[in-house]
Amino acid sequence: MILFFTRARSRALQTFAPLLAAASAAGCAGSGASSPGLPQSHGSAVRTAQVRLTFTFPSRGASAAHRRTPAYVSPSIAALTVTISQGASPGTTTTIAAPPAGSPPTVTTTVAAPVGVDTFAFSETDAKGVLLGRTTQQNTVVDGTLNTFGFTLDGNLASIRIAPASPVSPFVEGSLAAGFTLVGNLAIAFVATPLDADGNTIVSPGNLPQITVASASAGVVVYPNASDTFSLAAPAPVTTPVKITATGKDLDGNPISASANVSALAAIYVANFTTQSIGVYDENGTAIPVGTAAFAGLMNPAGIAYVPSKTPGITGTLAITNTQNVSGGNPSPAPVAPVMTFDQSGMTLPLGAAAFANTAQPLFLSYANVGGTDEIAVPNYSSSTVGLYDPTGGALAAPGGFTGLAQPVQAVYDPNADAKAGAFFVTNLGSFTLNKFRSDGTAVGKGVAAGNHTMGVAYDSNNNRLYVAYSGQVATVSTSMASPAGIAEFDETPAAVSTTGTFANSNTSAAYTGIVFDPFLKRLLVADAGTNSIVAFTEAGAAVTLPAGAFAKLSDPMSLAIVP
Repeated sequence: MILFFTRARSRALQTFAPLLAAASAAGCAGSGASSPGLPQSHGSAVRTAQVRLTFTFPSRGASAAHRRTPAYVSPSIAALTVTISQGASPGTTTTIAAPPAGSPPTVTTTVAAPVGVDTFAFSETDAKGVLLGRTTQQNTVVDGTLNTFGFTLDGNLASIRIAPASPVSPFVEGSLAAGFTLVGNLAIAFVATPLDADGNTIVSPGNLPQITVASASAGVVVYPNASDTFSLAAPAPVTTPVKITATGKDLDGNPISASANVSALAAIYVANFTTQSIGVYDENGTAIPVGTAAFAGLMNPAGIAYVPSKTPGITGTLAITNTQNVSGGNPSPAPVAPVMTFDQSGMTLPLGAAAFANTAQPLFLSYANVGGTDEIAVPNYSSSTVGLYDPTGGALAAPGGFTGLAQPVQAVYDPNADAKAGAFFVTNLGSFTLNKFRSDGTAVGKGVAAGNHTMGVAYDSNNNRLYVAYSGQVATVSTSMASPAGIAEFDETPAAVSTTGTFANSNTSAAYTGIVFDPFLKRLLVADAGTNSIVAFTEAGAAVTLPAGAFAKLSDPMSLAIVP
């Protein structure tokens, strides 16, 4: 009779042949042989057969190149114990000790098993006698017949490790000890790893411990993927860490748990005009390394708009404009689409050939939800118009036509303007004004002065104000007159709001371009193409000191977008 039981393998061992633990028996009752722990059969007494147990332990003395790494049987196993019993009769227990390092890993011993239905209980323990895994099952031992049975050990859950899945997403920061931070509206894959008492990963075959992960707050949402994996997403930045808890049970049903603190920051995207790239950062200005293939195909990007997804945990899309600016004397490059779309990681999302049709040197983009419809407002610098499109680039009707513009740079939507009827506010570089339009594009009044060389505009949903960034003018050989860059604040009329002593700028090299309001940290972020930097202000206009090295490696930054 031969008994075989297999042991579970780690993922690292799946390319190796399975390690087997074999139990074999030769000779049957009546042979006159005896076995420890069980009586020989005499008349009507229990009939037994000799059973030879052969078990291969994880190699301990092999060289590093040939050593088999964590597996189940656990690499910490010191002994394997098997108890064979039948009915209410006392069983016989045999313990196989792990061989010393450098010795052959296979150990063989002989025991006896009663003929009939037997219960086989296997357990593995470490050097301290702590249970690492076990299994119990019944098999019928047939007299005079070669018997083969398979056994798989189940690991005993002792602890749970929570960590990002491999490969680690660049949109997760931190560690288990410091807490994890999710960046941007993207579901991040994590793994809740079951561990035995010696910290070894419990893997299949064998029943994996069932682990459930939950959050005590709606601030961080848990999406289960499989028995040991899950995804975390934050619908909005979470500045106070939220605790997520993973729970399971050991083989005796005792609860085992682990927890991790999770917070979230928005992601900031900046269009670098000169290097034809997109810089990605968290709200503190720490760079997110999205890879060299991200945001491929851009040519002098200027505008960025983020369109949120309707599905929680799924990132929306980023629309980015190409100005295709070419200095004099250089050959014209192959034409690229005036507007391209990407996911949060910078992977290109295909658009139809007619997407964003009839654009003319589009500059800074804005997202708007108008009456439940997602819209991207595209200012056409060359034709002095504003086009409205759906996220796929399909044109939306604008009966009013956005007339009276002069080289528009950005059109931002304020849903609370005019008793929540909503309105677009458009900056004009040609006239240095801020103009107001109804949702259908009908002009409301005339433009108001908005600084020297008016550029980007941001809507502050916290206090229903508009902030316009203007680049000013740097003195050159041809013009000795210089005017500083700055920010002008407006109410929804629009009428200028006094900012005396606020939004101060003493840097004569500054040239403010794009501006965005961060609704989570309640501050304004401004792209400064003159100094290749990002500057920050409170809503009241006080300068905010950013961490050293924040928003590094910018090159003629144009506009910004914030992804919650």
